[in-house]
Amino acid sequence: MKRPTRSIPKVLHWLLLGACLHGATGFAQRTIVYHQPPEPLFGLGGIELDLNGDGQVECRFYNGSYGGFYFATYGTGVGTAQLLVTPQGPFDSASYLLGWNQGYLIGGATNSLVFWAGHEAPNAYGAAFVLGAYLFDVGGFIPDGDFYGTTAFFGIHFQIGSEWHYGWVRVKGGVVGPSDDGQVFYLNPPGWILDWAYEARPDTPILAGAGIDSDHDGVPDELDLCPATPAGAVVDANGCSIDQLCPCDGSWKNHGQYVQTVTKTALRFKREGRITSMQASGIIHQAAASGCGKHQQP
Repeated sequence: MKRPTRSIPKVLHWLLLGACLHGATGFAQRTIVYHQPPEPLFGLGGIELDLNGDGQVECRFYNGSYGGFYFATYGTGVGTAQLLVTPQGPFDSASYLLGWNQGYLIGGATNSLVFWAGHEAPNAYGAAFVLGAYLFDVGGFIPDGDFYGTTAFFGIHFQIGSEWHYGWVRVKGGVVGPSDDGQVFYLNPPGWILDWAYEARPDTPILAGAGIDSDHDGVPDELDLCPATPAGAVVDANGCSIDQLCPCDGSWKNHGQYVQTVTKTALRFKREGRITSMQASGIIHQAAASGCGKHQQP
């Protein structure tokens, strides 16, 4: 059976309702509940995930290896929870856990090749293959699974009380071979749970990766217009610092235009409560004393 291709819809804006941004007087409320463990959860096999911290496990991973030649890790929903899967062919028994890129809409349309399956689903669809390998006597192997040697997101659909919620879990998949320190040789590829999130509003789709803040500036990636903000920089609601909004090497007509733009931006940051009056004055003074926007004479 042909595996489905996973097209990634481009979504430019996502409704956020909740967390304060760097102590600003204004704040954006958000409905994405995000969690990142202090360290990635290593091993996969045996890991159980309680996504919302209510004491109820929603997802479990287990070792499905057998025969000394087939090594695999499987995942399944627990209770009423469901995973987004595709059937394993050609016998239409069990399933593959689908790995998605950041930005995929979890909770969108499903079909006969992409669907939700709980642990009691027919045809053992609830037993979702995560990653593994088939080994041969001659020492070769065939890798298998969407998560083998890569990092991807899987979708989960679970209940909080009587209401259904969509979420994602990010998995980093390992490979057959020695560990980084050379102390262990893995026949069953290892894996790591990096983080997860869910939409607090019932029956509301979520983007894979929603809630992740890669540059740790307080603005999630899906809303961040200025990625890779330097550590410690104060940003606005769009995740942009003054330096990013007013780069010294920008296409300024002259030095005056640069200083004017920095002044307007610094005063806006002050009005929004992101910086103090003293900090704004210092930023403006530094801009005026700089050579930004001054063009070299031929």
